[in-house]
Amino acid sequence: MPDNNIQLQEKIYQRYTDTCIARLHWMAPLIAIAQIIMAFLDFNSGFFAQHNLNYLNLLAEAILIVGSCIVCFLFVGDESQQTQSFKVRLIVLYRISIMAAIILFMFTDVYVRHTAMGTYMIFLFVLQITPAYKTVTNWVQFGVFGALTIILYSAFVSHEANTMFGTIFIFFAFAVSTNYLRSYFTKQLKEYFKAEESNLRFQRLSDQTIVALSDTVEAKDLYTKGHSQRVANYSAEIARRLGYDDERIKEVYYIGLMHDIGKIGVPDSVINKKGRLTDEEFAEIKNHPGIGYDILKQISEIKDISEGARWHHERFDGRGYPDGLAGEDIPVIARIIAVADAYDAMTSNRSYRNVMEQNAVYEQIQTNAGSQFDPEIAKVMLEMIKDDTGYAMRE
Repeated sequence: MPDNNIQLQEKIYQRYTDTCIARLHWMAPLIAIAQIIMAFLDFNSGFFAQHNLNYLNLLAEAILIVGSCIVCFLFVGDESQQTQSFKVRLIVLYRISIMAAIILFMFTDVYVRHTAMGTYMIFLFVLQITPAYKTVTNWVQFGVFGALTIILYSAFVSHEANTMFGTIFIFFAFAVSTNYLRSYFTKQLKEYFKAEESNLRFQRLSDQTIVALSDTVEAKDLYTKGHSQRVANYSAEIARRLGYDDERIKEVYYIGLMHDIGKIGVPDSVINKKGRLTDEEFAEIKNHPGIGYDILKQISEIKDISEGARWHHERFDGRGYPDGLAGEDIPVIARIIAVADAYDAMTSNRSYRNVMEQNAVYEQIQTNAGSQFDPEIAKVMLEMIKDDTGYAMRE
């Protein structure tokens, strides 16, 4: 349990950091542009000529411009190559630069222009784009920041107690609100990751259940051990080459695993018969797509899983079974599995023959494209065979 809790905290930390980086992606350029405009307007207005201390204002603007530009520059390119520690250090440095700019703005805002810390409060808000993740870090940073500000106030601005207490109150209120936001955000992340872990456990259970059912069929059919697994792999690769997204490829893989589930309802004596099947026995074998369909039709979370089981023995020319569908009337998933299933049958040892030569398999699929197989899907399988120079795709 402690190890799981540490892993959870690390995941929260990483997501929190990534969220800060995502903010900086669009906030830092805007801050840099805004400070460049402000510096330009200050120069044109003669602001810096009014008082030498106003150059502190220019320094603050320069700090934010340089800091923001560095952030923008460092995050150009592949963000995945940047380590977590690098991201944290960058956030900390940018946060410190904002704090330094706030102090300088505050000093000129109050000491020179005698306004009520308007710019100071604005930049306290800006500081929230780079919050500290950990509670201790948050309070220490604001404690040091607040103490430094109070010292500057008492030394250069005002010795009055109400000014100092007002400043302390501002820092305390801001630190509390920032800490609350941090706590709320991390709490939401914690709940999210717990729910995600629960979903992953359920997904693993579902995966294991499907594999277990597939293994049940494999255990029943002594001559096709590993067949469903290989058909699933070939079907998933066909789907990938057809441009399917990752989620759909995974579904195709599951459908491939379950395509022969209907063999559970076929007698062992028929499935494992060594000699030639009688017409009656072959008729029993031909029942397995319908049995599989009846077993899987209640599953709605995996699209087409029952269709893959029912129609993977249909032929593109309409001479297949159980329903004699043809061409586009056969669901795409069934056409994919039909090619993968036939390929594995030819590249596996059977009681009546050994594994066929790769060239012979290629010729069979090429010859039957458009009759037994969907020509487009057959074309993809032919490409897979060409790429398999070592003939690894076989039993």
